[in-house]
Parts: sequence; C-alpha cells; structure tokens
Amino acid sequence: MSDPYLPPAAPLSAEGHQKRLPLVWNPLAWVVLITVMMAIRNTWLTYADVDSPEHTVRMWSFFFGLLLAWWVHADRRARGVGMPFEFEAFVVFLWPIALPYYLYRTRGWWGLPLGLGSWLST
Repeated sequence: MSDPYLPPAAPLSAEGHQKRLPLVWNPLAWVVLITVMMAIRNTWLTYADVDSPEHTVRMWSFFFGLLLAWWVHADRRARGVGMPFEFEAFVVFLWPIALPYYLYRTRGWWGLPLGLGSWLST
C-alpha cells in the first residue's frame, strides 16, 4: 500500500520547469473573478434594499469551495505536496478549516494571513 502523504510520482511537465496555464484554466483567476462578481452583486442588492435569496447564498458557498478545491489540487500538484486523495473533498465542504491548514503546510507562517484573507472574502 502506498503512502498517501507522499508527493505525486509524475511531475506535471516533462521538462522539469512549470508551464503557466492560460488564464481561462487558472483556478485562482476564477476564484477572484467570481468573488468580485458576487461582491458587486451584493453591493447592488444592498443599495436597492433587497435581501439576497437564500439559495443563491448556499450556491455561492458551494461553488466557492469547489473553486478553492480546484485551486488546491492544481497548487499541490505543481508544488509536489502529498496529501490524501480526498483532501479536495475536505476543502469543498470544510474550506474554512482545510484551506488555512493547507496554506500553513505549504507556505509556512506566511500562509496564515492568506487563509485569513480567504475567510474575509466571503
């Protein structure tokens, strides 16, 4: 049985250096774009004195977790960080706990302000 905490066996690129993905396939770009769009929408709803529908709030939190899990998957593959294969599922459903842990594990103490920033973005 292999250890799930070992880094992936195959690197992403055969040349040994990382290629940058196009912006369309960059998960972090989608996280930022969707967050900005939701902030604009919530600002408009607040200005119009209208409450945000409950299903939109639940859908937003699920898609935010899904986009973060996509980013964590791409980031851990690029950095060669070994995690259990179900770690992305933890990020989808428990991202307020799993994301700061991941950022601390991959970036040290500098990851904790990034985790705090992700909490403040929602």
